[in-house]
Amino acid sequence: MNRILARVLALVIASTAIAAAAGTADATPGHYTRHGDVLVTVAAVGGCATVTWPKGYTEELCDDVDQVTHEDIVPGDRFGAKITSWGNAGVSCRVLDVETGDLVHSASGLTTADCIRNAV
Repeated sequence: MNRILARVLALVIASTAIAAAAGTADATPGHYTRHGDVLVTVAAVGGCATVTWPKGYTEELCDDVDQVTHEDIVPGDRFGAKITSWGNAGVSCRVLDVETGDLVHSASGLTTADCIRNAV
């Protein structure tokens, strides 16, 4: 029971740290209409996870945070990331508008966090 509580606490801490840099959250959730750049942040705490980027590229992330900028987003583009734990890692993702700092989308969980979005 203590391991589960420790992982949940670590996930909350990681999610709070990721969210701390967020600007005003007035972007439309699930959409991106500014046609510019977004910063995607993914995190795995307490184990390892697979990060799947929009074009199918994957990477392994173990007790770490990674950031990628997706540039020149136009309507129809897919952006963001999906992170899936291999076991009990807490995972989270966040997408920010680079120009304004607006939060486009965020998600967290004990097994999966999906921040893949389609530009409109």
